[in-house]
Amino acid sequence: MSQSSRPELPEAVKDSLNKAFVNYHEEKNRNNFEGMEKALLESWDLLPDQKLRWNFYSNIIPKFMVGFYRDFHHFDNAVRWLNIIRESYGPELNEPVEFLAATLDYEMGKLDKAFNEFDIQYKKYGSKVFSEYDNKYFKFYRDYRK
Repeated sequence: MSQSSRPELPEAVKDSLNKAFVNYHEEKNRNNFEGMEKALLESWDLLPDQKLRWNFYSNIIPKFMVGFYRDFHHFDNAVRWLNIIRESYGPELNEPVEFLAATLDYEMGKLDKAFNEFDIQYKKYGSKVFSEYDNKYFKFYRDYRK
């Protein structure tokens, strides 16, 4: 389902989600894994049924979950949430999702796989594709096959 054809959440739900995100950032500042995880899972629970049908939040929450679990090396959970993002976007290849997958592959030690995906996107978009991510991914890409 394209993003533009998805319904918007009711304002009350958006407000509750924003509060959950604030809570997540407060827990992140405390470096509290359990609190961060709880806030993210609560944000997912706030989405009404048919969680993958909503504009923006159906994608951004799983994206946060992948990054969160990736960064804490809880790879099984990260992969599970990556599959949820892919389901949300549908069967078409989604380059930002695949780039996120490449960061997960990197962290999991699947370096050839990560490099190949980074390479596809670098050749298409240049170094800007790395801009929203930790610089270590670009350094890896730049240096891996030297």
